[in-house]
Amino acid sequence: MTPAPTSGTAAEPLPITPAAAFPGAPEQRSGIAGSAYEQLRLLTLLAEASEVLSTSVDAELAVGLLAAHVVPQLADWCVISVVDDITGDRRDIGAAHRDPGLLPVITSHARLTMAPGSPMATVVNTAQPLVITAADVEALASLVPDPDARALLGPVAGAVYPLRGRGGSFGAIALINGAGRGAHTAAELDIAKLMARRAGLSMDNARLYSRQQRIAEVLQRSMLSEPPSVPGLDLAFRYLPAATDTKVGGDWYDAFRLPDGSVTLVIGEVVGHDLRAVTIMGQIRTMTRSIGHDRNAEPADLLTRVDAALHGLGIQGLCTALIVRVGAPATDGSSLDITWSSAGHPAPLLIYRGGRVTELDTTPGLLLGTGFPADRTQQSATLAPGTTLLLMTDGLFERRTTGYDLSLDRLRADLIPLSDFPVDELCDAIIAHAATDQPEDDIAIIAVRSGLIS
Repeated sequence: MTPAPTSGTAAEPLPITPAAAFPGAPEQRSGIAGSAYEQLRLLTLLAEASEVLSTSVDAELAVGLLAAHVVPQLADWCVISVVDDITGDRRDIGAAHRDPGLLPVITSHARLTMAPGSPMATVVNTAQPLVITAADVEALASLVPDPDARALLGPVAGAVYPLRGRGGSFGAIALINGAGRGAHTAAELDIAKLMARRAGLSMDNARLYSRQQRIAEVLQRSMLSEPPSVPGLDLAFRYLPAATDTKVGGDWYDAFRLPDGSVTLVIGEVVGHDLRAVTIMGQIRTMTRSIGHDRNAEPADLLTRVDAALHGLGIQGLCTALIVRVGAPATDGSSLDITWSSAGHPAPLLIYRGGRVTELDTTPGLLLGTGFPADRTQQSATLAPGTTLLLMTDGLFERRTTGYDLSLDRLRADLIPLSDFPVDELCDAIIAHAATDQPEDDIAIIAVRSGLIS
């Protein structure tokens, strides 16, 4: 028994002897010892394949790597193909040949293996495995339709197994042997079947999660409104999803006019990165907009009312939020009066003409949804003409490799050369720069500045 790792010590990988360390072919061994030796070799191969599937965060990449893993241990060459669940197009995700010089022949002709009626297409359509013997001349020919390529590859036997998921088959793995190896043994076919099943489940789970994340992103984007047109106010919004699908979540922004001509700006982030976070975000956004407009509420009062509504309606979820009320703008591009209140959200930044960037002094406040009473406060200030107020979610600057303060300092430095950009160009430049940094979290920003009406 392998002892459990002590505190602070990483667990060692299982001491699996590579399948390649078992030399010789089954026919070179005989009797009970040979049978046991072969079973051990194949079980080791299966264990290695399972490790490949479980150690990569990219399931499709891991399944594609199986091709190189099973050649030459289980077949002379291998092709793994999938059918895109959205477009229906076929894609090869893995291919290998025991002679690396013949790999280009496989990859250049593999697209023909999914032609209607071919073994690969049949397996995908029926979700049933197919074993091909030397007698199946037509099936062997359809595996490599081009005569010249078929002469080079020399297929004489093979097996094709479906990659199956919850909704049926979405791909296939073909294991082909040449004349020197012959047909697969029953034990090899059993291992290939188990391997294909595990690969299918691994990819299906990843595809299902990716599909849910795409739904979450579409839903999230549908809730992000366009900025209202307000005479005397330059206003721009932007949203950028995280670089990885696993981080689609509940960042949002909003802006709406109040009866007295002022404008309420809202930015927030629901804790979590899944479809549930997006639905909670939609509920909070709707509450904030409805209560804010109906009550003509000041920022601190609006946060208090939304928090009470979350508690009263039993909506379970934590959320940061920052609300800024911009007084009715003048038409001459003069100063703007603002009042703001925060529920645990990052403070906005002030970008001055000429390149100075500072943080707007903000009392953090308690997050929404905690269930605890909060004595919320608000602050007021006047923005000089040409000063830009930037509201943002923490995905814009937070990075795991640097501390909060250092990350914020870097953002301020990046904003200095953008200080005189029009707000739309400013937001575009901010998002373009963030995209090159492969953001680990969603990003939402609002930029507002007084605008001269000609």
